[in-house]
Amino acid sequence: MINAPSEVVNHFLSGLVSCHSTLVKLPHHNVILRHDYMESKKTKVSILCGGGSGHEPAHAGFVGNGLLTGAIAGAIFSSPSVPTILAAIRAVTGPQGTLVLIKNYTGDRLNFGMACERAKSEGLLVEMVIIGDDIATREGGRPRGIAGTVLIHKIASAVADEGRSLSEVAEVARRMVGRLDTLGVALDECNLPGKKVAEKRIGPQEIELGLGIHGEPGVKKMPMESAEKISVELMSQLWKARESSTDEFKVVLINNLGTTIPMELYIFADSVLKFLREKGANIERIYIGTFMSALDMNGVSVTLLSVPNSEKSQVLKYLDLPTNAIAWPSSYVSIPGREGTNSSQDSETTKEATPQTVLPSPENEFYLSLFRSVCEEIIKQGDHLNDLDRLVGDGDCGDTFKRGCQRIIQDSQLYQFQDPVKLTNQISDSISESMGGSSGAILEIFFRATSLKLSELLKTRAISPLVWIEAFIAGTESVQFYGGAKVGMRTLLDALIPALNVAQDLLKSGKSLAETLPSASTAAEKGMEDTKNMTAKVGRSAYLPQQMLLTHPDPGSVVVYIIFKMCTQLFQ
Repeated sequence: MINAPSEVVNHFLSGLVSCHSTLVKLPHHNVILRHDYMESKKTKVSILCGGGSGHEPAHAGFVGNGLLTGAIAGAIFSSPSVPTILAAIRAVTGPQGTLVLIKNYTGDRLNFGMACERAKSEGLLVEMVIIGDDIATREGGRPRGIAGTVLIHKIASAVADEGRSLSEVAEVARRMVGRLDTLGVALDECNLPGKKVAEKRIGPQEIELGLGIHGEPGVKKMPMESAEKISVELMSQLWKARESSTDEFKVVLINNLGTTIPMELYIFADSVLKFLREKGANIERIYIGTFMSALDMNGVSVTLLSVPNSEKSQVLKYLDLPTNAIAWPSSYVSIPGREGTNSSQDSETTKEATPQTVLPSPENEFYLSLFRSVCEEIIKQGDHLNDLDRLVGDGDCGDTFKRGCQRIIQDSQLYQFQDPVKLTNQISDSISESMGGSSGAILEIFFRATSLKLSELLKTRAISPLVWIEAFIAGTESVQFYGGAKVGMRTLLDALIPALNVAQDLLKSGKSLAETLPSASTAAEKGMEDTKNMTAKVGRSAYLPQQMLLTHPDPGSVVVYIIFKMCTQLFQ
């Protein structure tokens, strides 16, 4: 029951602040703040969290006194953009600084990390803590951040409420993350707003253990069983994940992943508690409800926080600290709210002018036509890209690129095609303000680095196709540095780098751009096809068994091939 799939996040946040006077929205950004954040930041560390939407009530539902200062909302299953994250940091950071809590996903690490670095360069006091509690992916060293994240919200926020320093709050948060274990089970996958999964991976009489909160495949499929048998399987895995001690207590969080009704939750909870009591666990707190969902996924996750008895009084005090956050159990009844006021920190960053370097002919109209044609083809292939992405992740790749392409088409009327440095920065701005997710972060890094390289090269050389290719290659080097991906890891780089290398070699040999592009396009196509046989090493695909990736190309590499194919056609 929505108005429009593309507007679900905006409409959700609007409804949230309309119904709750304890919350305000940061103007021009999808950021929810506690209504008294301007006063709070004067004396206390601010706590921010965020990520892709679709996990409600996380994270906006945990904003309030005694809990988060603010929550930053990206598009469905996509990390918020760097400008939005940075605006939130600027808004809430006072003399005591800000702690940014993020879940362990590539897009969040890239975008939040970049925003934190930019905030630090402005003199703001900021630290970031990464939460990875999913034991289903811990063995590979890449535990995802899931429902246990909200316990870190509560504890870190309570420590900040005591007036402790940023380093002290961050230290407590990191210590608690190290004691956090979560595992989920699902009876069905989730559907993006306005869409249905085309091909269901979980059969009608199956369940899947370890399914991710974006629909990423889990670690084990099982036949449908009773709640008690399912809970025993899940809890056995969870219990084995950590060596238990008699000198500790457990905090238990049982989380509805979307459409599990209260009756089912409490039936499941009864079995969970029975298992823990049989193991002799000392249970001090148990929370049951919807804390971090996965849209309409039918399933449940269980979190165990293991705390030494020596810290019992402190941790229980932090958990029991009263809060008016609407999603925390026993929160206060809320009344209609209001929109926030503009803050001086929410001003646009002033961009330095770059000396103009004039591009030779053809006219701007050709480049406008080129941009539009390439972007329209990517938009046209959006559903296909979503289908490819759904096989290995959350199924939003096409939607993410569609947002970026629509914004580029819109902004291209104002692009300065005569100035390559400004042009690539303008493309970066369009991407940064529209795409979100890891794809948006990667492309922004690519074009920012390309711009920097162009400014260096154009000091001694005239613009030419070879200069462009050399700058693009510098862009791929930055993507590899920040994203950790290289050729052979099943990413868009597997198509992009070979294509650029071929183009560079041919242009150096004296070939024209029109003569070069067909070979570069062929190299991109081969790189795309090669991803069908690669094991993913980064991103959400890295969590999947290799056999699930075979026969399907990486969707990012498909986009690269589309770009080279369209450019080849248009330059002939």
